[in-house]
Amino acid sequence: MPLDNPLASTVAGTKNDFVDAPNATAITAINLATTTTLTAFRNAVGGYLVSKTITWTAATTSYAAFTVTGLVAVKVVGYVKAALTNHADTVSVGTATSPAGLIAATRADAMQTVNQVWVDTAPTKFETFPAGWSLIGNGEDVSVASTINIVVAGVVELYCWYFPISADGAVVAAP
Repeated sequence: MPLDNPLASTVAGTKNDFVDAPNATAITAINLATTTTLTAFRNAVGGYLVSKTITWTAATTSYAAFTVTGLVAVKVVGYVKAALTNHADTVSVGTATSPAGLIAATRADAMQTVNQVWVDTAPTKFETFPAGWSLIGNGEDVSVASTINIVVAGVVELYCWYFPISADGAVVAAP
């Protein structure tokens, strides 16, 4: 290696690896840096985010929200886009095992104001982000359920933050 230009060699990790013609050492370093950066980003912002609009159109038992594969940790928040009608009903967000496990059963008359945030039984325009993560396993999909199935109109946008725990862990909006 010439003494006047210590980066002119093909020693692993030098200028030639990264700029002139990236070799396997450079590619490995770039992939490692990218993976590390993405992991730090996910940890800082709370994982991945997926959303689903739930539009009540008739008396329906439940609406599919998110499909879960593998093992994931999730947090779900609702955002009222159009007031729910029929104040005698209650709605919740959860899974088949725990229908109100993510957002507790909430009366429809509590969701009468556009832009309310729904994380508990008393939606308002200012809420604290849910503190805990819920673990959900493969096939235990997330849905919105009503207790007496008579909400006939309204729109809520659901946001689901998730971290994959298993290698195949993922959450997608239900069809």
